Amino acid sequence: MRPLRNALIPSPQGWSGSHPVVIVLGDESGYTSGEVQKTKLAAIEAEWHTVEPPAAFTVIGIPDQETMETHYAVKIPWVLGLIGTRSIDEPITGISEILEKNRLRIREGIKPIHCCSN
Repeated sequence: MRPLRNALIPSPQGWSGSHPVVIVLGDESGYTSGEVQKTKLAAIEAEWHTVEPPAAFTVIGIPDQETMETHYAVKIPWVLGLIGTRSIDEPITGISEILEKNRLRIREGIKPIHCCSN
């Protein structure tokens, strides 16, 4: 009985000591993704289109790439906006808007390449 008791005593102390670190690092990771990796954040959370802030966190759902929507999505209101932007009034950019912006950048970038190659 003594070895079991010795294992159980430090467990709450270890959990309570490490838990705040995990929360802070997770928050920082989500915020960094919202700033630097907008496409990654939108894809992970199945944010097909930019919605009014604050964005909801998608817990689970079935993504449909052809129609750009998530079927049977279970969402928690406000959470993604708080994780990704740390605010309630900044939008999370959707995948369709990111794709359109990137298409424009590629089209505009092709012109200088053709000029330089001739």
